[in-house]
Amino acid sequence: MSLILLFGAISLFASGVKRVDVQFSTPVFDEDANRLHLELTLTNRTSYAIREARVYYREKGEANFNWERMEPQGFRYFAVLNTGQLNSNLMEYYFDIEFEDGLHQTYPDDAPVASLLSYALPQLETPDENIIIISPEPGEEIYTDELIITVSFPRFSAQIDKERIRLFLDTWEVSKSRFFQVFDDFLTFSPNRIPPGKHRIRLELYDRGGKLLARTEWSFVAHRRTGPRALTEALSVSGNVFLESRQEVLQDGNSSTLYNRAGWDINGSFGNLLFGTRLFLSNQERKDRQPVNRYSAFMQYSFWNNRYLRVDVGDSYPIYGPNSLQNIFVRGYYAQLFLKFLNLEFTQGYIQRAIDMQVPAPGDTVLGTYQRDLTAIRASFGARRKFQLGFSYLKGIDNTSSINGKAIEPPKENLVLGSDIYLASADQRFVLEGYVNASFINNNITGGSIPFDTLRSSLPDSGKGLEDIYNTAKQFITINQYLSLIPSLAYQIQARGRFFRNYFTIVLQSIEDGYFSMGQPYLLADYQGFSLTDNINLFRNQVFLTVGFQRFQNNVKGTKSTTTVTQSSYLNISYFPTGNAPSITIGFNNYKRGNDLDKPPAEDNTEEIDQLELPESNNTNTFNFSTSYSADIMGLDNQFTINLMSFQQRDDFYQSGNSNSGLVSFITRTRFQFPLITTLEVSLQQTESAKGTDVENRIEMNNFGFGLEYQLGRLFIRSDNLTAALNAQIGTVNSVIQNANQSLKYTRAFVSGRLIYNMPRIGRFSVNADFINYTGDQAYVDYIVTARYDISF
Repeated sequence: MSLILLFGAISLFASGVKRVDVQFSTPVFDEDANRLHLELTLTNRTSYAIREARVYYREKGEANFNWERMEPQGFRYFAVLNTGQLNSNLMEYYFDIEFEDGLHQTYPDDAPVASLLSYALPQLETPDENIIIISPEPGEEIYTDELIITVSFPRFSAQIDKERIRLFLDTWEVSKSRFFQVFDDFLTFSPNRIPPGKHRIRLELYDRGGKLLARTEWSFVAHRRTGPRALTEALSVSGNVFLESRQEVLQDGNSSTLYNRAGWDINGSFGNLLFGTRLFLSNQERKDRQPVNRYSAFMQYSFWNNRYLRVDVGDSYPIYGPNSLQNIFVRGYYAQLFLKFLNLEFTQGYIQRAIDMQVPAPGDTVLGTYQRDLTAIRASFGARRKFQLGFSYLKGIDNTSSINGKAIEPPKENLVLGSDIYLASADQRFVLEGYVNASFINNNITGGSIPFDTLRSSLPDSGKGLEDIYNTAKQFITINQYLSLIPSLAYQIQARGRFFRNYFTIVLQSIEDGYFSMGQPYLLADYQGFSLTDNINLFRNQVFLTVGFQRFQNNVKGTKSTTTVTQSSYLNISYFPTGNAPSITIGFNNYKRGNDLDKPPAEDNTEEIDQLELPESNNTNTFNFSTSYSADIMGLDNQFTINLMSFQQRDDFYQSGNSNSGLVSFITRTRFQFPLITTLEVSLQQTESAKGTDVENRIEMNNFGFGLEYQLGRLFIRSDNLTAALNAQIGTVNSVIQNANQSLKYTRAFVSGRLIYNMPRIGRFSVNADFINYTGDQAYVDYIVTARYDISF
């Protein structure tokens, strides 16, 4: 396992104002469930509350991110990622923190453009050549009531211990089920019915001495069978309801906020009909802010062979393509008709709430924000299993009549046209997909379109044909002097292949300067390049090698005085043994950034020169080592993890940009024979930057932490339980600017305690208290107390 921890420590002292301090804990991987558990500790330094924290993740080499919302618990935020859908051994990710005024902060600071966190995880096994999978075949689609797992292993028939065979369906060990049977050289498992969706099968064969002989994994998809059913079988409802109250007191009481929240997530089915609703309510909802509350409902009717019609009302997150509509919520309507040979998607709503101009005090004016409306349509042909061809249309416009007073910026209008294609082999070993989009932007639509009669005198031909074109065009976008007549283009081509235990990805991407989509407003423009990644499985899927290279540059149209090039090469090797041996991950990354200027400006002219004209040439090397080992010592289940990291940055022009950093951390997790789990963590870090300059800085950060978790059962009834947990960390920070004789020394003590009482059918009650005390040059106290009730059904 591998992770990059350095960026978080440096971010506390980097230049620029940050609203929250971020501490990133070591990820925990649950191999049986294929889940990665992530944790952040966020300390807010402003009066702007955190609306939401998300983690964005993808396979190394992929162009697009998936995302998950993080669950807040006091100062800490948690997320669980399903890594079973990933094809690569190496995953990269970053965190995005959104505040209630709409601004964002990322961790690492310059993500996703440059720095990203990474994690190496055991990959889904490819079938062992000595194990013959009869049914279901990898990737096969079946009905939920016709599963029969049949596997043959003639080579191992004389060696295996039938009592030690382990067969898993997702996280359920079905080898202990009454539907499981083992014969001389094959086995079967045939349950009555399984849930619909994608499922994972894992088979492990052991000899009589307990040694693992072979292991294989594959996946398949189960669909509901259409047709009449009994009412008792058809109606199904499940969900979760919660109530929460949180008191947050920061900076010795200078900032105190009470958060009351409630919500539910309910899903159900009735025959061929699926339905659901989600609700999130907060007392922080205000008309002068962008929406905090979230609400939505959907209904989906399945026709035959996985064809369906779906309608969403409220808040939705439609995805049309990486350059048009993605990673943004739309409040309105979303409809999807999926017939495979023809598919239609329709989205309409607003992505930005109208906020009136305010005058809180004489002479103090807060400008307003227009409501930003969005309409999008996508038509496609094909089921996206072997082929799909799509065409999309997106229009976004600021509603000029939506507010009273002036707005912070002129109203805009945006038109994006696009097409996409998906091609794949029958076994999905090779996939090719591409997206191309053209964007028109009008940066000021005040007053509407210029009348054609006004334009007539300046046109070379004032015939009827031009007027017809004008009348047609203004139905789609406002025509005036602020309209960009030449569209800006963006394309992305991605090829993926799996051959001979190699999984490679090639991505070509180009986004011209001026390209903009209101459905993807955070997209980086003026960006062009490619990336190559190859994941190689070696030694019967015990060693995973990842190699890659990427190169991107700006100045796509060649209109700037200089071109900046960034390139990165990386190598990561992971060893996950089948026996009782330590897992090891070693990684190296080289990042370069530079432009074609060869000398810095004179010191007295630096402030007068645009940042784009300053020379750049820097080189950053990162090395990381991680090892993890599980051992049974005196009846205790222990897991030990060691992380080492070295970071070196060199700047050819500016000595103040040079830095060196080293980090070592040790974590041990112990599970006792009674319901007690303990955690011990120690980390040491030293950073030296701008050596030999007036701002030479040296930072030492030491941190020690421990945790206890104990569970009591059968307190009032046989099935209830009480979990008590205590976590504490104490860290010291010593920062010295050598030549300026400035220093910053302080100690940070963090204590978190929680009680969780769970009673089936009644619900779960929890109380969480977080306390942070800063002493030394930086002295104050923060604390958060949270009470929560939730019930699942």
